[in-house]
Amino acid sequence: MVDERADKLDEPWDVYTADKQKTGRSHRRGEQLNVGEYHLVTNGIIFNLAGQVLLQQRSFHKMSRPGLWTAEIGGSALVGETSQQALVRELAEEMNIYVQAHQLRFLLTRRLSSWIEDWYAIKIDSETIPPIRLQAAEVIAADWLSLADALHVIQNNHQLTAANLISKAATLLF
Repeated sequence: MVDERADKLDEPWDVYTADKQKTGRSHRRGEQLNVGEYHLVTNGIIFNLAGQVLLQQRSFHKMSRPGLWTAEIGGSALVGETSQQALVRELAEEMNIYVQAHQLRFLLTRRLSSWIEDWYAIKIDSETIPPIRLQAAEVIAADWLSLADALHVIQNNHQLTAANLISKAATLLF
């Protein structure tokens, strides 16, 4: 049976130090981390061969940024997963996009209040992949936009950091 809930509060996560080292402990999503502890999140920005960016609209049932159009696709790494493994899993679950870890081009790592994010750029042939199928609990719409149009949407949503990451990803891939 497939779990279709958004924001599964019982997901098991590894606990990390500020310098992205596993502590050997785990915790469940929804539980408070101690000061100086983090969990790992992974995000990918997907481009097709024509240079278009895949934007997604987050489900209105999401706890964070419901209904927002965004370029990043990803989520939290589960216990034992690397950020690459987690992103490969998340892309398959949320969008029916199947990639291999070697297709992920590392962009950067950011540390936030209680999580560490690894960001990747991904280039795929959108003409040869299976049709995008959305996991409705996570994503309610998706569309390919030109780089300029994607940046316009993201900037209008006041996601300036994301706009900078999209530009960096485009430079890395093209």
